[in-house]
Amino acid sequence: MAATDFLKPLLLLLTLVLAGCPSAPSGPHAGLPTEKLDLNGRAITVELALDRDSRLQGLSDRVSLDDDRGMLFVFAREQPLAFVMRRCHFDIDIAFIDATGTVVATHQMVTEPPDRPEAQLTPYASDAPALMALELNAGGLERYGLTTGTRLNLPVLDLKRRAKR
Repeated sequence: MAATDFLKPLLLLLTLVLAGCPSAPSGPHAGLPTEKLDLNGRAITVELALDRDSRLQGLSDRVSLDDDRGMLFVFAREQPLAFVMRRCHFDIDIAFIDATGTVVATHQMVTEPPDRPEAQLTPYASDAPALMALELNAGGLERYGLTTGTRLNLPVLDLKRRAKR
């Protein structure tokens, strides 16, 4: 038996095993810092988008997100925010959060064609100035009990200090 005959089934098996694994961040998503948060008594791990590039990339090009994970976009100051579904492959819930940790707006964002021009994407805006935006899998707002007015116990000052303009 040649060495290549032995390697073919092994490579096929490895490919099948990896195809069944949940998607881990790769490419532009790899290397983002994470934080474990408590949202209304439920644990979640969030990737932190702390700078312009990571905030612009967001969950674009990601094929999935586990239900116990999210992405927290943190800005250096409170401001009106608006997000779009740029090259997103799954529906997302979003909660805009102010500097006191209070949810000021929520939206259920739906996928749009990946080739849709930026100017034609639906904007989802905060109803008031916000310091952060939390993106979750569709259904996440309900799963974590997030509604406008919900006050969250977040390390706001630490997160704000880590954010870059």
